[in-house]
Amino acid sequence: MPPLVVFLLAAFLSTAVNHGSGFEVIAAIKSFVLFGGLWAFLAIAPIDEKNIRKWLAYILAIGLIQWLPAIYQYIFVRGKRLAANIGDTTEASDAIVGTFPGSLDAGGLSSVLVLFLILLLSGLLISYRENLLSRKRLSLYLAVLAVPVLLTEVKAIFVYLPLALMIIYGGEFKQRPVAFLALAVGTVAVTATLLFAYNKLHWSGRKDDLSTRIEKLFSYSFEEKLGGIQHRFGYMSRREAVEFWLRQGTPDALAVLAGHGIGSSRTQGLALGHAARQHFPMHIDLTGLSLLLWEVGLIGTGAVIGMLLAGYSAARRLAEKLANPMHKSIANTLQVSFMLYLVSIPYRNDIPYAAPMMFMVMASFGLLGWLNRQTVGSR
Repeated sequence: MPPLVVFLLAAFLSTAVNHGSGFEVIAAIKSFVLFGGLWAFLAIAPIDEKNIRKWLAYILAIGLIQWLPAIYQYIFVRGKRLAANIGDTTEASDAIVGTFPGSLDAGGLSSVLVLFLILLLSGLLISYRENLLSRKRLSLYLAVLAVPVLLTEVKAIFVYLPLALMIIYGGEFKQRPVAFLALAVGTVAVTATLLFAYNKLHWSGRKDDLSTRIEKLFSYSFEEKLGGIQHRFGYMSRREAVEFWLRQGTPDALAVLAGHGIGSSRTQGLALGHAARQHFPMHIDLTGLSLLLWEVGLIGTGAVIGMLLAGYSAARRLAEKLANPMHKSIANTLQVSFMLYLVSIPYRNDIPYAAPMMFMVMASFGLLGWLNRQTVGSR
C-alpha cells in the first residue's frame, strides 16, 4: 500500500499542475483503474477456497482453448497478411493473438497472450510440485498450452520462460545442486528447441541466416536510433523512447520527479495527450517505462516498480509461511507473475493500456490480499 499511495500522490500532483484535458485524464484513469474493483473484491470479499479454486479453473480453461484460434490465425490470418504485404513472415505473426484483442492490419496483444500462458504453465508446474496435479494431466496441459506459445512470434518468451523457471526452481540450488544443474541444462535445451521452432515457423521466409536473424531480432530493442520510414512515422526503439524522454521530457524538476500528468503521453485512442501532441508523431508511450516517466516521473515510476516488487516479496513470504498446498501454489505462482509484470514494463505498454494485462495485474494483487487474509484467519 505505501508505494500505491506514493503513486496516487504523484499522479494527482502532476495532473493538477499540468492541467491536461479532461478527455486525456479520463482515458488514463480508465486504463489505470479499470479492473481496480477486481483487486478490491478478491482482497476484501469473503470468498471461500472452493470458489477461488473454481475461478482459477476457469482461468486455466481460457488458456486451454487458445490453441484453436491460434492455429486458425497462423494459417489464415497470417497468410492473408503475407498476401497483402503487411510485413514479412515475422511481422505477419503479430496477428496471432488467440482470443485476445487484435486486428488484421495492426496485429494485437500476442505478447500478453504469451505472458498469460507462461503464468499458467508456471502455475501448473508449481501445482505438480505440491502434488495437486498428476503427471499425466500435467503433460497434457503443458502440451496444449505450448501450441499457441510456439505459434506466436514473441521474442520476450526467451526472457519470460527462463525467468519463470528460475523463480520456480531457484530454491533447489542449495538443497539439490545436482537437480538444479540438470534443470539449467534442460532450460538451455528448451530455449534451443524454441529457437529452432521459431526459425521454422516464423523466420523461414527471411533471406539472412539464423545467427543474423537472432542478432537483428533481439538487438532491435537496444538500437540507439531507428532510421528510414520507421523514424519518419515516429517509431523508436525501446532504448530510444527512454532517451527521448531524457532529452525532451525533463524541462524542470517537477517534470523529472512527477511527470506531465496522467494521460499526457497517450498517442493512441480518442484522446491524444498534450505531451504527445507537442512531440507528434513520436510514439513517446512506446513502452510502459517511457509512458510512466512522461506521465508520473521518477517518483511515480519508482512507485509502480515498488508495488510489483512488494507484491513479489509478500508472495514469497506467504509461500514460506503457508502449509495448505493450494495456498502455497498460488503464492509461488504470484511470485512469477509479479516478476514477469515488472520485466514487461520496459518491453511493452500493456501496463496500463491493455485490458487483459490489467486484469491479470489486478487479479494478482487481489489474490495476494485473499491469501494474506487466510493466514490472518488461521492465527
